[in-house]
Amino acid sequence: MNETIESVLQYWLKEVGQEKWYEQDAALDADITSRFESTWQQAANGELIHWMRSSRGTLALLIVTDQFGSVLTSVYLARSMRFQILKRRSARR
Repeated sequence: MNETIESVLQYWLKEVGQEKWYEQDAALDADITSRFESTWQQAANGELIHWMRSSRGTLALLIVTDQFGSVLTSVYLARSMRFQILKRRSARR
């Protein structure tokens, strides 16, 4: 899904809201991952640099790279760790 500046801001500021910003919530993490992983990848690849042409776009890019990025970095780390465990198990056989 191609997320827009406004959809990122709507999600983080309205749908999630301040009350959930500091909570550990696996369901929220899963929602962020399923909805914004490709947007985060685009930002990581420099494909959303044009968002910085406006203050709202800059805020949305910060949310994607910082807030969503912390969730997605954890997801990628967990995936990597699972892969390493499976790799070690198969090497033992």
